Amino acid sequence: MLVRFFRSSFAGQYIAAGVFAAVLWAFVLPAPPPMPEPSGPVILYQLLYRLLSGYPLVASVAGFFVMLVSAFWVNLLFSKHELITKNSSFAAFLFIVLSCWHPSLMTLTPVNLSVLFFLSVIQSMLLAYNRPEPVDLTFSAGFMIMAASFIYIPSLFFYGFLQTTFLVYRTVKWREWMGSFIGLFTPLLFMAVYWFWTDRFVEVITEYGRYFSTFLFRNPWSDAGLWVPALFFLVLTLAGFSFNFSHLQEKTVETRKKMLLLIWLAVWTLITSLYAGPLLVCHSLLAVPAIVPFISNLYLTRKRTLWWELFLWAFILVIGVNLALNLIS
Repeated sequence: MLVRFFRSSFAGQYIAAGVFAAVLWAFVLPAPPPMPEPSGPVILYQLLYRLLSGYPLVASVAGFFVMLVSAFWVNLLFSKHELITKNSSFAAFLFIVLSCWHPSLMTLTPVNLSVLFFLSVIQSMLLAYNRPEPVDLTFSAGFMIMAASFIYIPSLFFYGFLQTTFLVYRTVKWREWMGSFIGLFTPLLFMAVYWFWTDRFVEVITEYGRYFSTFLFRNPWSDAGLWVPALFFLVLTLAGFSFNFSHLQEKTVETRKKMLLLIWLAVWTLITSLYAGPLLVCHSLLAVPAIVPFISNLYLTRKRTLWWELFLWAFILVIGVNLALNLIS
């Protein structure tokens, strides 16, 4: 019933997805989670933190709208590139579910802000496949990665994901590689001038060195309120990957390469989790755009989805119980 309803993409389905997200968010609004403290030289996030950390309700509502924009963007982007079934709103609904699996995610965080930047990177890379010389797109992707790093430092490592994309597409033209490199360093150049002008250049460079020389991995899974929904998240992810891999040869070469691109995004999310530190739970959101198409196809292209639909209902129930317990505690 749930999957059947979101197989269409009329206005009603998107409104229903938005209402569902608002209902989930309503559980945390009486006692909104605090914004995570800035970690490292994240100048853009530090600015937002100073403005909104004293107003947790405003920060939580802002996080809601960031998540909703990301959900609808994901649905439009992957439907356009035929990575999910066309004329379906299920990917948007699934993005909302996977973005609200724990109360700590339901505010403005460095990670959900970075997701917006990464959707721009993904969009550029998907468009680049059919362009003979997509120098502007590779420049834009590099620029967005560096801009995201001013909000969440591990984003900088995703320049490795961008290079992996060139290998997946078998792109060896130096102009495209150089375009991404110039794009990466353009915002850094402007920031370096600002740090030099304010006499903070050496301080910031030292802070970068200290951040990247230390692994910040922490284990947050001792709390059942974390590991139970995380287990549902993991099972859905593995099932989505397994189903799509078994049917990968049925797809066109273009679709296969674009799906491999998303797999590498999930891999780089896992690699960069070593530097997530106290934001490890939030860090999982970077993988959500990558795994949504795989889980969507698990539901939208299978003939029999009863058991998996029951599993999704159980996941939603666990999220609801978790939010309710958080509200009364």
